[in-house]
Amino acid sequence: MKRMFALILVLMMIPACCFASERISEEVITVTVSGRSNQTISWDETNMAKVIEERFGIRLVGNGYPDDTWKTQFTLMLAEENLPDIILNPQISLAEVASYGSQGYFLDLKDLVAEHAPNITATMETYPRLRNYSTSPDGNMYTLTQISVNVLALAPRFWLNKNWVENVGMEYPETLDDVYELLKAFKEQDANGNGDANDEIPLDANHEYTISTFLNAFGFNTRQVSYLLQADEDGNVYLGETTEAFKAYLTYMKQLWDEGLMCPEFFTEPGEQLNAQIAGDTVGLFGASAPYVSAGQEIDYDANFYWAGAFTSDYRENATIIKNSEVSGTPFVLVNAKTEHAEEIVKLLDFFYTEEGQVAGNNGFEGVDFDYQPVNVPGLEDKKTFTMYCPDGFASGEAYRTGKAVINNGFYFVKPLAGTPSDAILAATNDEQFELLLPANGWLVQLTRYGINREGVEIIDAFPSLIYEEDEAEERTQLYNDINSYLKNMQTQFITGEADIEGDWDAFIETLNSMGLEKLLEIEQNAYTRLMG
Repeated sequence: MKRMFALILVLMMIPACCFASERISEEVITVTVSGRSNQTISWDETNMAKVIEERFGIRLVGNGYPDDTWKTQFTLMLAEENLPDIILNPQISLAEVASYGSQGYFLDLKDLVAEHAPNITATMETYPRLRNYSTSPDGNMYTLTQISVNVLALAPRFWLNKNWVENVGMEYPETLDDVYELLKAFKEQDANGNGDANDEIPLDANHEYTISTFLNAFGFNTRQVSYLLQADEDGNVYLGETTEAFKAYLTYMKQLWDEGLMCPEFFTEPGEQLNAQIAGDTVGLFGASAPYVSAGQEIDYDANFYWAGAFTSDYRENATIIKNSEVSGTPFVLVNAKTEHAEEIVKLLDFFYTEEGQVAGNNGFEGVDFDYQPVNVPGLEDKKTFTMYCPDGFASGEAYRTGKAVINNGFYFVKPLAGTPSDAILAATNDEQFELLLPANGWLVQLTRYGINREGVEIIDAFPSLIYEEDEAEERTQLYNDINSYLKNMQTQFITGEADIEGDWDAFIETLNSMGLEKLLEIEQNAYTRLMG
């Protein structure tokens, strides 16, 4: 949708009455800012920066750097002690934050948040893990991590071709046995209906979504494909790959491999080849962000697919979706310990935890960058969604959003539900509503309809990301890298038959122990106990 909007983009042309009087600083102060960014526009020139100056009295000056140069720039900033006041999306670990913070580079936000940030404080009460992840082992709070309150952004995405299921005369699979029988039918029949019964690939995509979906069915609460940390009811941490359940998973996957139900290039296939197969309608079950994206189609293409998952087995009696935690373990903002504007910065950060600020962090400001519109679906009239503006010079609302409206992935501390299509979709309860929502929302509807809102489905968190003390992090890195590489390699060998699941199992466990698994699990246990305690 094109709009004659050019003059409005200049903030001086926006009437002050458009915004509530919420100034943080009566006199305009200058705050420097930098971080990782994929934008070409300078951050100073975004609508977000202009609104922040007009509304809050804070002039943001600075820019982001692309992936290939940001880490070098950040290293130089640290070495020269020339950090900006705010660092957004810094792309460093919690362990690095703790190390640099303890050396005096980053501001401890703890007392400032308690005194000046009621919205951050309330969010931490709702999501206690935000405080845990944001607090370093020395007790100081040098960062805030990101939160997503939209379950559709946290669940795995695994897709099943509906037309294929109908063509082979079967139904949506609920158990692992159902999946096996369905994949056999895909292989043995002309599932895609093109007259060739030999061009079907039943299962493809060696992807987090694919592997973790099968692991979930064997009782693993994980979104990983290897190094499957788990905890029992008493909080004891163990490695999933050392269990009988993992042997059963390997046995199941090996059967799929041996019977030609998996793509022969499952473990080596490039993503471009998978996308071509999806576009050519030659793969039936696969993991991907969305079918329409892989196939290069419009989003209504997703109507041809079920969301697949929450399979049951002898190891998982209840249909269960394992989602990532709402709270990310990745640092999202840092503040220079030497800043002269600590209080004002914390107040600004606090705004982005309000309902308006959550939307603004990703989409900009209502009336400046987007309009709300009601959802035209019976029973969902109380829901609303935003429509991004698309002024001349921009190919789409998304191009305008990332190219002018906001500091992209900068102040997006809370991924909201309100105002997004997901808000209405998750409230849908019947086929009529889903069908009306489907053409414009594709995979979001299918994930909700066949997964999140499916009767009897339980949704639980995956094993959490952990926080390590500096000495732990150093020792863990080498142990983890070697052991995880070995685990990935052996999983492939067991499934493809290069290693024998029964005959080589004891040697597999002995090798893990010789590589320092006991010490590594001790580190993980201590970190898990601190986080959960």
